[in-house]
Amino acid sequence: MSVVLQADLGVSVGPVSGLEDLGRALQIAGKAGVDAVIVSGGQIARYVDFFKGRMAPSVLARVDWSNSERGASFALPVGTVARTVIDDAEHVAYLGCDGVVSSFYMGYGKEWAEADNLASIADLSSSCSNLGIPVLVEVSP
Repeated sequence: MSVVLQADLGVSVGPVSGLEDLGRALQIAGKAGVDAVIVSGGQIARYVDFFKGRMAPSVLARVDWSNSERGASFALPVGTVARTVIDDAEHVAYLGCDGVVSSFYMGYGKEWAEADNLASIADLSSSCSNLGIPVLVEVSP
């Protein structure tokens, strides 16, 4: 069993309770012994020292963005679910990431968007495979 801290939600939904001070949250997670942390490329660059060393948790880069997690109280609530790629395998390799995380959204009424989502994951998987980078896909209905 592994414990993974999902610290990338702020990219999609803004400040998240408990993660407003990401540096502090990472220190707490590190002391607690988390196995991995999901963050965006910008967060990796900002907290690069946290991810150095043999005892550091694995770093998993979020490589896409979506508005799907926004609730009705969000300043810009979801009208139509949207997703776009925000990073690529080469940049993630440059950052020294141990893996990538991408989302696959199914069954929300737009077959062309679902197909585009799947195609971008296939492209990402191919690029990551060529660089030896594991891909974790979060599937959401």
